[in-house]
Amino acid sequence: MGTLKAVAAVIDRPPAEDTVRALESALRYFGEASPKHTADEEVSLFPRLRQMGLPEIDSAFAEVAQCRF
Repeated sequence: MGTLKAVAAVIDRPPAEDTVRALESALRYFGEASPKHTADEEVSLFPRLRQMGLPEIDSAFAEVAQCRF
């Protein structure tokens, strides 16, 4: 996200080579690695958190469930 924020700060100028590389890297992450990371959380992390039965965790999941993306 920091990379995207830095690119946004200079978006009104012709991009420097390092800016182009940084943006390409960020886009590659969100296109390839991020979906795998999210899937791993859904399969591995979140079920274990739900099984803990802690009110704070249950509340956080309830809030997320109400979000509309």
